[in-house]
Amino acid sequence: MAGLTEDVQADGRVAHGAFTDRITRVMDLDATHITVAAVQRLVPEMISVGGSFARWLPHPSTLTASARATALASAQNSAVEQCIRSLLRRAGLPEGIRVSSGGEGERNWPAGFVGSLTHKGTVVLGVISRTTSIQMAGIDLERMDGSDLGAIEHLVAQEGLPRGVESELGMLLVFSAKEAVFKAQYPCSRHRLDFSDVRLVWAEPQEDYFTADVHCPTPGLTVRCLRVAEWVLSAAIST
Repeated sequence: MAGLTEDVQADGRVAHGAFTDRITRVMDLDATHITVAAVQRLVPEMISVGGSFARWLPHPSTLTASARATALASAQNSAVEQCIRSLLRRAGLPEGIRVSSGGEGERNWPAGFVGSLTHKGTVVLGVISRTTSIQMAGIDLERMDGSDLGAIEHLVAQEGLPRGVESELGMLLVFSAKEAVFKAQYPCSRHRLDFSDVRLVWAEPQEDYFTADVHCPTPGLTVRCLRVAEWVLSAAIST
């Protein structure tokens, strides 16, 4: 990783503090990641930003043992903050505005705006819009990794999976869609929902694009999902 040579220890490994400090100041998200175009396609009515910070991570062999456990989290936190700054700038808001986190992890967006963030691995995505056009919004990103999710289907998808898709994809679609619903509704309802509190009624899929009506204690939401390569991206929106 460029710019860290003076912080390399005698054994050739990078000190954790040096890595965290430098990555906060120099990291730039790679907006060519396929999920960035996907979120733009999924919620074209909202401002969207994001990308991957994978290229900024040193190889694990160059990190001290203590740094390996926290390097990803440090980079992820920096990427999220950069994503927020980009959203504020694109929305015409001062970058100095603080977007704090609430007790349930929800973000407290500026008055008159609604937004959502998601991250998975080295990818961070964010959306923002004025509440005059979008009332509630939540996004969620998941990755297909071959895991057997059948054991939790009865907990996550009591209403069943979308028709015509393999079980792993179907489970990720339901899981991701409901996570997006949880994020979208919480700032308005202040209620934590379980998977059983949300019932999805899926429409016929259109290749890689899926939609569903949402039945939950907070009315008005619909779900949109995209499968892009190994990624599943979901948005819960109320207009």
